[in-house]
Amino acid sequence: MACRRARSMTVKKIVEVPARETEAEQGSDVNAESMDLDTRVLFGVDSLFPANDSLQNNLTLYDWVCRNKLSPNFWGRNINGENALTTDEIQFIHKKGCTVVPVYLHSGAKDTEGRGESVALAIKERADELGIFMGHVVFLKIDGKEDATTDFLRGFADGMLEQGLIPGFMADTDSVATFNREFSRGMHANPELFGKCLIWAMTPTAPGFENMTDSHTINPDVWKPYAPSAISRNEIDAWQYGKNCHPAYDDAGKQTTFNLDLTCDMVLISKAL
Repeated sequence: MACRRARSMTVKKIVEVPARETEAEQGSDVNAESMDLDTRVLFGVDSLFPANDSLQNNLTLYDWVCRNKLSPNFWGRNINGENALTTDEIQFIHKKGCTVVPVYLHSGAKDTEGRGESVALAIKERADELGIFMGHVVFLKIDGKEDATTDFLRGFADGMLEQGLIPGFMADTDSVATFNREFSRGMHANPELFGKCLIWAMTPTAPGFENMTDSHTINPDVWKPYAPSAISRNEIDAWQYGKNCHPAYDDAGKQTTFNLDLTCDMVLISKAL
């Protein structure tokens, strides 16, 4: 895998750091007592609703996140499908001092190398429309009920790298999901290629962080995402530890929610949009 810093299991405090500042601007006084050396634990969110969505409480979804949790360092947004990311939303998020982590949704078959390459090409086309250029990461979302073969994962990773983009998988990393097995097979067979892929673990949801409405509890006490068998959890780039939190209706009458995430890896922040 890409170089990762060793991590303590305890997360005593997460850090609110404007992600678009340079490391020098972030300073060296960040409280990282729960982590080894200067590793930062950064808070972020992801959602299927725009960050600039106007809610019926006269706040944007971004402001609603800040009201109930912290200012996010990164925001994961789908670049296709319903409520897809727009250039206006990117500008809105950037003005808040937050980075955007692009996520691609693909409901089709994930069984051959050619199909993986085709998804990478589709991502490149959409990325060009949004101004997501070479060197940025785009995560392909793979739910636990989806079957994605090693061939497909390899084709996707190869295709993304050929397009100048960094491949990422936002996936159910539990052993009961096929991604765990198929990614691990790929890692054993081709560690150079699969080691370039970033992993955003969608499991497990930490106790008490599903459908939560409590604004006082921010994060779990330990960094404990599930990891594919071929890697360790220290090599996980981000962890979605909370799901469907703080529901609120928007001006269109839709109930919005957001998911809670942590990262200990500045690679994710530096390669985000």
